[in-house]
Amino acid sequence: MAERAASAAYRVRAMELEDVEAVSAVEGLCFPTPWPPETYRRDLRYHGNSHYLVVERAEGDHRLVGFCGYWLIDDEAHISTIGVHPDYRGLGLGEYLLASLLGDAHDRGARSASLEVRVSNSTAQALYLKYDFRVTGRRRRYYRDNREDALLMEVESLTGDRFQELFSRHRETLMRNLEEQAAGSNGNRRRAASANPGG
Repeated sequence: MAERAASAAYRVRAMELEDVEAVSAVEGLCFPTPWPPETYRRDLRYHGNSHYLVVERAEGDHRLVGFCGYWLIDDEAHISTIGVHPDYRGLGLGEYLLASLLGDAHDRGARSASLEVRVSNSTAQALYLKYDFRVTGRRRRYYRDNREDALLMEVESLTGDRFQELFSRHRETLMRNLEEQAAGSNGNRRRAASANPGG
């Protein structure tokens, strides 16, 4: 499918052991029951069916601002986690992670994808529907913190022409939007610097 292209402001790459503490810090801001850091360390050390990506700022401090992961079981990618730092939401980074994950899974041989999402998380559901996920079931009292139900959502085919065309179109728009955001931010910084030349 598509490679993990970088925008001017952010880039997605494979998670490394050195990222675990930063990932855990972001996860703690995203979820009431975050995974233990050792779960990530074990998965990264043993390179089994688990695969993780992070998104970070491409310049400056390279701050890690989001992460995602999936389990590849036979030819199905089951998305296990995805989160973006609260200060960086609304920028398209959750979509950037999802698109990068689906591309990575496809390149590793996945032919379908699935995930669970809280019934109350309409924002995430809208993103998944955009990428052709469909509700196929409901898991009662799935989440331990409040016993909320989860919707099971699936993409039947990551390899079909329909999904490939949809994926390419959304990814192209996504990358263009990220580039425009970066250009706007750079322009604002330049204007601020010229307005305050003494620092």
